[in-house]
Amino acid sequence: MRLHRSEDLQSRWYALPPEIRAFVESLKRNPRPSDALTIPEEPDYYEEFIEDFWIGWNVDSSGSETTIRVTISE
Repeated sequence: MRLHRSEDLQSRWYALPPEIRAFVESLKRNPRPSDALTIPEEPDYYEEFIEDFWIGWNVDSSGSETTIRVTISE
């Protein structure tokens, strides 16, 4: 499983609250948490609101390895 952070997320990484960093890292173990927000029109896209930030991620299982692409917004 590969996890890719967006440029914006990567540039803020060490300044973010530890809860956000821990959540993003936890996606490697569970990329589809049952309590994450979903959008019916985008079945592989998820969102979570943590510490005043929206964390969004796309899970791509179409290849031989699952890829998770994570973004952040305020």
